[in-house]
Amino acid sequence: MKKQILGIMLLLMGAIQLQAQLQCLSGNCDNGIGRARKFLGEMPQGTYEGEFKNGKFDGLGKFSFVKGGFFEGRFKNGLYNGEGVLIDPEGNIEAGRWEDNILVEVNPKIRKASECLQGDCENGYGKSRDYKGRVYEGDFAGRKYEGRGSLTYSDGSKYEGDWKNGLPHGEGTHYYRNGHKLSGRWVAGRCTENPIKMWAVVVGVADYEDFDKLTYTIDDAQKFYSFLRSPEGGALPSDQVKLLLDKEATAKNILNSMGDLYEQADSNDLIIFYFAGHGLEGGFLPVDYQRNGSNTLYHTAVANMLNDSEAKFKLILADACHSGSLMATYDEYRDNGNELPPANNMNMGRDVIAQYKESFKRVDGGLAMILSSASEEISLETKKFEQGVFSYFLIMGLKGYADADGNYIITVQELFDFIAKNVRKFTYGFQTPKMMGFLSKDYMPEGLNTEEMEEKNKEFVEEMPVGFGSKK
Repeated sequence: MKKQILGIMLLLMGAIQLQAQLQCLSGNCDNGIGRARKFLGEMPQGTYEGEFKNGKFDGLGKFSFVKGGFFEGRFKNGLYNGEGVLIDPEGNIEAGRWEDNILVEVNPKIRKASECLQGDCENGYGKSRDYKGRVYEGDFAGRKYEGRGSLTYSDGSKYEGDWKNGLPHGEGTHYYRNGHKLSGRWVAGRCTENPIKMWAVVVGVADYEDFDKLTYTIDDAQKFYSFLRSPEGGALPSDQVKLLLDKEATAKNILNSMGDLYEQADSNDLIIFYFAGHGLEGGFLPVDYQRNGSNTLYHTAVANMLNDSEAKFKLILADACHSGSLMATYDEYRDNGNELPPANNMNMGRDVIAQYKESFKRVDGGLAMILSSASEEISLETKKFEQGVFSYFLIMGLKGYADADGNYIITVQELFDFIAKNVRKFTYGFQTPKMMGFLSKDYMPEGLNTEEMEEKNKEFVEEMPVGFGSKK
């Protein structure tokens, strides 16, 4: 009897030892987007990248197994739930709708992980099509793209150049649908040398002299600045990015920094203005803002600075809809069991989105703006991320999670789609980011009517690059 009990105890101990464990590698592996390695006991099982909830895989994600193969799709409570694709190391595929790791409905349109159309797609020269509809033609090694080749994406764009271990690596060119191209050196899927140079002024204000103080805006700005300086964010040198926090973030300093930095950009560059702080109708609020309106950083003044630059691409990222007594945090409302105040009870004057467009529509070149929330809403902060919800998903998107088509180039449209979806989901629809983008008339063909001009503006945000790399 004692031996039986001992045997049962050993079995239980073994079961306990073999419980799944997660090691968070980056991001937020509790409630957010992150990357984690999974262990069964001490044995690594694979790596997951995607959405988490309560410390488990939950939402869209990809789990890559140690021995090869992966599952990509929807997870719930750590298991496959929803639409997804499972591919084993041999390339066999199961695709469709899953319930708790069981395939319950097969998708007949997806039958193969990769189909060799001609030639040698294992160790030679061949042509293949993957389950996403992307067609590769070039050199293969070990069934992976290796050497020289071209990959045509489902949206019609194409990469031609060097490949290593299935990723663009070496000299290569990405061709957009509209004929534009991006050439340079690529490392593990990320373009590291390209003709588009970035210049950025990053502002964060929390300790206002004559206005309500904020909690995480300094963290937001510092994290965005650190991202731009990191290899993932383009490794911008210190002379291409300026960080202004609190006491340094006066109206005069902000405008001077924009002028000094943006005048160095040439006609193929991207300039960025990031602002985290309070915002009122017609302007951003620097640290020296006074309630009588003095020292307001008016949108028209920012527009003038952008207009004076020769940069072709101009991007404004504004986490600036915090406003006086309307300021609140997501955690305070939720933790206290309160409902968020209805948006129609928040009188913030006329539509700020329309006002933004009016202020910036005359800026030369191509201008895109991503705003943290609609005019009648507030921008929320959360203790879970220790920063604003908008800024958290902004950085995650630029790290590669926003690359929806997996072509290693993040466009304004892709970035906005990623931010908007995740911010709305996290705030239960209370906060709705907004985007607008438009080309100046000098960049438009002559003779276009209003509808045709709107179509050109749409194409612009779909093509304008703001980041490089992919988590797809």
